[in-house]
Amino acid sequence: MIGNKVEHLLDVRNLSIEFHGGRGITRAVKGVSFHLNKGETLGILGESGSGKSVSTSAIMGLLDQPPARISSGEVLFDGVDLLQISERARRDINGRRIAMVFQDPAAYLNPVQKVGRQIMEMMTLHGVSRHEARERTLELAKRVRIPDASKRLDAYPHQFSGGQRQRLMIAMALAMKPEILIADEPTTALDVTVQSEIIELLVELREEMGLAMIMISHDLGLVSKVADRLLVMKDGEIVEQGVSEVIVKAPSHPYTRKLLQAVPGQVRKDASRPDGDPLLKVRNLAQTYGTVQVLKDISFDLHSGETVAVVGESGSGKSTLTRSLLMMEKPSHGTIHLDKQDLVNATAAERGQVRRRMQMIFQDPGQSLNPRWSVSAIISEPWRIHRDVLPPNRHRDRIVELLELVGLSAEHATRHAGQFSGGQKQRIAIARALALNPEILICDEAVSALDASIQAQIVELLQSLQRELGIAYLFVAHDLPLVRAFADWIMVFQAGELVEQNTPANIFGSPQHEYTKQLIRSNEKYEIGALTYS
Repeated sequence: MIGNKVEHLLDVRNLSIEFHGGRGITRAVKGVSFHLNKGETLGILGESGSGKSVSTSAIMGLLDQPPARISSGEVLFDGVDLLQISERARRDINGRRIAMVFQDPAAYLNPVQKVGRQIMEMMTLHGVSRHEARERTLELAKRVRIPDASKRLDAYPHQFSGGQRQRLMIAMALAMKPEILIADEPTTALDVTVQSEIIELLVELREEMGLAMIMISHDLGLVSKVADRLLVMKDGEIVEQGVSEVIVKAPSHPYTRKLLQAVPGQVRKDASRPDGDPLLKVRNLAQTYGTVQVLKDISFDLHSGETVAVVGESGSGKSTLTRSLLMMEKPSHGTIHLDKQDLVNATAAERGQVRRRMQMIFQDPGQSLNPRWSVSAIISEPWRIHRDVLPPNRHRDRIVELLELVGLSAEHATRHAGQFSGGQKQRIAIARALALNPEILICDEAVSALDASIQAQIVELLQSLQRELGIAYLFVAHDLPLVRAFADWIMVFQAGELVEQNTPANIFGSPQHEYTKQLIRSNEKYEIGALTYS
């Protein structure tokens, strides 16, 4: 501030935040300073635990204190320190002048309340009449492109797709025409085309309404293309900040360079398919639920030691395919052969044996690992079910072997899943999947929710395991650049159909189907130099 003149719309100065717990004090944010000007977009980048979301939660007054404690700093908004204002003053600012779009809209939309009412409530709490709020809600729903908005406002959150729920969150955040919009990982785990649509919408609204915006993300390619300036955080500190183009072209800090190097899809892998009979042979597979056909005449092969990627948006049939392959549900039509064994017509006992040869790694290890169990119990569970695989006196040694195989250590065996980071949890899930010595691993969006650098680590781990153990992967993803560098063969799914399959070089170099071209175009909107990134 110069005299009575406010230099920046938002000015964060020397912000430090601690968390007090049973294990002592964790310094989550350490002397962070940055600013935001009117009409500007600031991108805040960093991996999980870097302090980016904690910093912006302090701006919004959303930190639970305790266990959090703001030990130093100022957050000046239009010249007023937000850390010193009353709760009443805070309520006048949050939503009205500063609004936030959260990462997971399903967690912030009330599941038992109609979405229109939830958007209206944002306005009526700030004194807008119900009639005006209803009209404004309809206008907002149309503006964020909710189909058939006048009718859909009377629907519930579960009746919308993930991308539509995020659009509703944006509408709610913009209800009072704020001056600052904070978008906290607004596209994480969304399909690439939906990601593109959400970012385009935010950019349009920023220009239309003159918003200042803070975009928090671990996606360097995405943020660098929409932000005027970038701020890179690591371990609670700012390690680099400046103009987006300058940082991307000439990063000065090793950590920023590491984030750039972690961008997937840097190499186009021109693979050829192995010779000989396939390990898994799928022919004319179809699945119908009532009158809806969700899989339509799917045929493909998977060879030993090969990686076949399955790419497509939500609702394309990817998850139905994986459930059918594991015989979690019987297909309506078609055949699945593992070697010479017919899985569709196998008995229940035979299918149990088959599942030893095919294991699954799920998208969210936080959901797939029992939080009450130790890592040792989690990894040894398959042996307690399939008692003939390994005698109990060998369990402990084999657990250590598997932990070391996935880059963890023996000391991790006694801890519980909640004590690990997302990347470590996924390593534990991989160790559990390897416990039965499978020939095929089905990776169902196994890295989509992880930071880019952690994605790179997990993919590198999977590749090393494949070289060492000869495992075949069916790799389900919506991230085309990732599979371009990782897969030997790519299958593109749309609305239950396999519309194209080929090597990565041919898929990216000469796509044949219009939907494949659309997916590639969606990725190419966010490029880093010569790299293509989703």
